Amino acid sequence: MHTRRGTSSPPLTGCLLAAWAAGPLGCAPEPAAELPTFPAGVNAGAAQVCSAPLDTPAWEEVGETLGLRGEEDPEGDHTIGGTVVVEDLDDDGLLDLFLGHKDVQRLYLGTGEGFREAETTSLARPVDLGTLSLGDVDGDGLLDVIAAELHPWFGRVREGRLERTELVLGAPWDGQQSTDTEPILLLKALLPADLDGDGHLDLFQLLPDMISRTDRMLHGRGQLTWEWFEEESAATGLRNGFDAVWFDWDRDADLDLYVVQDMGAEAGGNQLFENRDGWLVDRSADCACDLAVQGMGGAAADFNHDGWADLYVAATSQNLLLAGSASGAFVDVTQATRANPIDAYWRMGWGAIFADLDNDGWLDIVSATGDLWPSHNPDSPVEPRPSAVLLQREGLFEDHTVALGMDRVGSWRGVVAHDLNEDGVLDLLITDTVQRPSLYLSTGCTRQGWLEVSGPQGTRVEVTADGVTQTAWIETQSSSTASHPLSAHFGLGEAETVDALVVTLPGGEERRTSGAFSGRRRIRVTENP
Repeated sequence: MHTRRGTSSPPLTGCLLAAWAAGPLGCAPEPAAELPTFPAGVNAGAAQVCSAPLDTPAWEEVGETLGLRGEEDPEGDHTIGGTVVVEDLDDDGLLDLFLGHKDVQRLYLGTGEGFREAETTSLARPVDLGTLSLGDVDGDGLLDVIAAELHPWFGRVREGRLERTELVLGAPWDGQQSTDTEPILLLKALLPADLDGDGHLDLFQLLPDMISRTDRMLHGRGQLTWEWFEEESAATGLRNGFDAVWFDWDRDADLDLYVVQDMGAEAGGNQLFENRDGWLVDRSADCACDLAVQGMGGAAADFNHDGWADLYVAATSQNLLLAGSASGAFVDVTQATRANPIDAYWRMGWGAIFADLDNDGWLDIVSATGDLWPSHNPDSPVEPRPSAVLLQREGLFEDHTVALGMDRVGSWRGVVAHDLNEDGVLDLLITDTVQRPSLYLSTGCTRQGWLEVSGPQGTRVEVTADGVTQTAWIETQSSSTASHPLSAHFGLGEAETVDALVVTLPGGEERRTSGAFSGRRRIRVTENP
């Protein structure tokens, strides 16, 4: 029986970040509460008391205060820059940031009161920079940074610096191309998952090329070796893949893959691959999801509480919301739900995610919107714009960007929603292609309840409260160019009690709670009790 990796405990930042927020956190653990009984392998922390709850959540932008930096380059390429991972990279219990721009990569270590810039690394060639992701490459149970560059690598922080180890994956080009002179991005992303449950990390290699190179599924064989098969990779075709989303399309407890294509009209539409015993099979013709768009990013979640994963695609001129179903086919509900915040052709969505920002039990949408130019490019025909924050209200999405104070302008790329100060409200980190990131930190806990569950990648979590069941899948990906810890956040609305928790591990093993328990707590799921 193999053990799945990448299941390290979530960082315990606790109330150490209270100095960041303008209001009281009120996130102390419940002093004398007796924990309910949970099944083996489901470990719950104490419920938190919100002593001074806000009626509605509020955020403050603190990126500049915390010293986060960008890399000013008015002539920078719009496809390079703004990739980020959020994870405890030095295993000290505090979240860290690793941020990539065109010419530099910066490491910010968590201090308990913010972040300290610990390392600035200049890139040898700007074309080297691809997307950063998170996965347990070496099988030690800890998530590593995975860098998709001309010479890909993985690493963690050792003694205050990021220790990099080269990944030998085979040349991702056709042998005719000069790696010294060709000004193209040779490798867009390395997306990690254990496809067949053998305990070895597999990597989907995204190679945007409509001429000679296909995307490849690299099957982990242990000891930092991978194998790929021409027959499997041929099904991807010569396309222009820009992002991909691991998600459980058919609810069979393994991860399938949705690939978002740029230049879809020329290269071919988006693709859905079903995982059949660790082998990717093209099911694009069966899903009604093969959109021919200029896609930048994708996200998967159950926004309508029907138990099936839905898709959100960020693209040039429009974003699209596709509702999943038991039949396997998706339905375009973008117009019906008002889920598209893009209002002009040269506007585009990049990173886009589902996240319950207001803890009302319904997923909202955040779209890191930008354009074809970096924020400060003097040749840009359009003005920089804010990202879009759409709150879900009775099945419709309403733009609350300005009302929430999240309207800093730029050409945004990646977005991460995670509870950095552990007050029970999600915070937002949004990256720009050249400017410093925006960090919107919540100012205090709210009357609305919540639950956070961490565990192995691909774990399905079903939470029932007040007769409503929410479903989420634990994943590190945060749409285009961003990654975050292995956890899922649930808003509970007015409910203070969770009536049922059902956890389905990768492979199908199920664990259930036997009774109701109070919310406002963090739960960690382990594969081996």
